[in-house]
Amino acid sequence: MASTLDGIAYACFSACAFGSMYVPMKKYPIYDGVRFQLYMCTGILLVGLTCSVLDDDLASVAALGPLLGGGLNCIANFLLLRLVHLLGIGVGYSLFHFAGLPMGYLIGRLGLWGVPRAGDVLADVGAGVVLLSFTLLTMIRNADICAGDEYHGFRFEYPLTSGSVVVREESDTLSRQRTAKAIAIPLALASGAMSAISNVPVTLWNLGHPGRPLAPILPMYIGIWLASAVLSLLHEVTCRIRGVESASPRRGPALACGAIWGIGYVGFVMAIHLAGFEASFVIGCIGSILVSGLLSVFWFKEVHGCRSRFLFSLAFALQVAGVLMMARPDPLK
Repeated sequence: MASTLDGIAYACFSACAFGSMYVPMKKYPIYDGVRFQLYMCTGILLVGLTCSVLDDDLASVAALGPLLGGGLNCIANFLLLRLVHLLGIGVGYSLFHFAGLPMGYLIGRLGLWGVPRAGDVLADVGAGVVLLSFTLLTMIRNADICAGDEYHGFRFEYPLTSGSVVVREESDTLSRQRTAKAIAIPLALASGAMSAISNVPVTLWNLGHPGRPLAPILPMYIGIWLASAVLSLLHEVTCRIRGVESASPRRGPALACGAIWGIGYVGFVMAIHLAGFEASFVIGCIGSILVSGLLSVFWFKEVHGCRSRFLFSLAFALQVAGVLMMARPDPLK
């Protein structure tokens, strides 16, 4: 029981880190987001190297499973940036996790890919409640979301010609608001599912190597950085072909974002090790949504209008209820 409580504490810590990891970049433009992700992944890699040195465990650096899981996680977060661009950090981040939550829950509930099974009927009801909150978020009107480029969790700016970087014209704002949800829903489904699956290789590696929960951290972080480097290289080549200059965001804040995520994921891995995949994934997802939502509403001021704020608040209440049902200790064990 004590280890389970420790695992839940680690999951809560990771939720705080995941929900606030983009705050250092709030005041700075990330342009198209590609170089920002490369710098962020460099921060993640530095955390992985530090963790492995402190843990005195570099023997698993070439573990293939965590390496591939890291690459998949990087692609998922690359899509997440586009989702945040469309809907803002609060609603966008929530949709990302609500899309990934069913996949992560099913992995633990059904024991997919060798992950230990957990959960019961009450947990299934909790999953349904969380999915209902996802539906409520999709009902928030685009007009009530600050969808201008400079009002999101990030400031996106777009290089249009070589040597010039400008913000998009305001005239197309309404058009982008109309199409945001149509693009965001499939984007959320794809990125959320990939994010959930990316945690499976680390979990399986730890099951096969008991007593070394932090050993797969470095190979996964290497996979994240390599995938980001490939995406950045492809982007640079595309920009050269089109004759467009790729602008560079602030490196320091981007590295800080990566460091916060990297430290949070260390806590997430410890949570899975101590409390199991299902409970840790649910707490990590919903807790980070709560943190990012509070930042979105009370600090970033991204959601406006009484109706949308009511739906946002109701969705959070349902999330809390669902988590309490899903993350409680399994009575059958």
